[in-house]
Amino acid sequence: MNYVKGIYLKKTKFEENPWQVNVDKKHFGKRIRERFKTKALAETAILKYENKLREKERVPLDPEIHKVIAGYQNDFAPDELREILETAVQKYMQGKGTIGDMGDRYLTSKEKALELGAVSDKFVYDIKIRLPKAKAFFGNTAACDITSEMVTDYALWLKEELGFAPTTIRNFVKKELSSIFHYAINSGFLTHNPVKAAAIVHQKPKVGILNAPELQQLLDASCHFMQVWFMFGAFGGLRSSEIRLVSWEDVDLDEGQFYVPGKKNVCAERYVDLTPPLKDFCKKLLESDNPPEGMIMGGMTNASIIRRREKAMDATGIKIPRNALRHSFASHHLVHFNSPNTTAALMGHVGPQQTFTAYRRAVKKSQALIYWNVRVGKPLAPEPVEGRKTRWLNAA
Repeated sequence: MNYVKGIYLKKTKFEENPWQVNVDKKHFGKRIRERFKTKALAETAILKYENKLREKERVPLDPEIHKVIAGYQNDFAPDELREILETAVQKYMQGKGTIGDMGDRYLTSKEKALELGAVSDKFVYDIKIRLPKAKAFFGNTAACDITSEMVTDYALWLKEELGFAPTTIRNFVKKELSSIFHYAINSGFLTHNPVKAAAIVHQKPKVGILNAPELQQLLDASCHFMQVWFMFGAFGGLRSSEIRLVSWEDVDLDEGQFYVPGKKNVCAERYVDLTPPLKDFCKKLLESDNPPEGMIMGGMTNASIIRRREKAMDATGIKIPRNALRHSFASHHLVHFNSPNTTAALMGHVGPQQTFTAYRRAVKKSQALIYWNVRVGKPLAPEPVEGRKTRWLNAA
């Protein structure tokens, strides 16, 4: 059974009353702890506390509405009708709440979904980052009074006042704000979503890739872990988040493949071919006197990867576009191997349409040929990772 966040049930070692209910201080101003003889009695107590919380969350009714309800109650309305009327009025009053009120309810619902594993940490984190901007712009305006024109003004405010890029604006408006309205509609608080008809700034981002000479310079100027990052991204087609999931034990030289563990809302589980440059790189490391073990990025945080990437860019003067390694893989693989379905499958796409529209830049066959001949002459030994012990010291 799933309980409200902050209310817990556990079985203790006490023989007389083993079932204990704990209620966090945040709910009623003090911490509550009760023990019961049976689990059924404990769950009944939890239900009582949950009902009390719902009463606390009820929106106060307007005094005039109380008079209407009282009139029905005293004269001729049955209890069932009165309850229906109260529920309808509650939803009406909640619909008169601000976008901040709706957003807070939406966030709470997704935090509960996170506990159940239905959404990712990043999904909830994005809501927490984006919601304050909507609160700041719309202020005390009732959510039911927000129009499509106001949503467009919000998008312009994000662009002109905060300097947000078109893609970021779409995430804040078409994704987050629209989801809040959608939640309010499904909850019965609102009847329409003004975001759908709003004009939003949109500029399709240009796909950025690296060519063979640039990639070779970056590899030559990189430390061990960045060599790994460049090779598995540019020649394995992995996302940055996927590279951190792969271990050396997932690399099978005999099969000519490596395994990408699936992770909910991050990537699809799959086997990826070891392309010639990547196989050559892995072979030199795994057949050395001190073969690597564990995670290929050594358990490095994303912040550490970014710092090392910036060092490589500073050393070479080459700017790495967003998602450039994965885009470079797609663009050069499509041309060189001439198999769109294979390219899409290796990248974890459902079909080649996504690969063509969002990941590909036009490259010549001669450029692709040079790209797939890039090699790391001698892989470097790994440098110590902050707070971690180096697993191995030398690479052949």
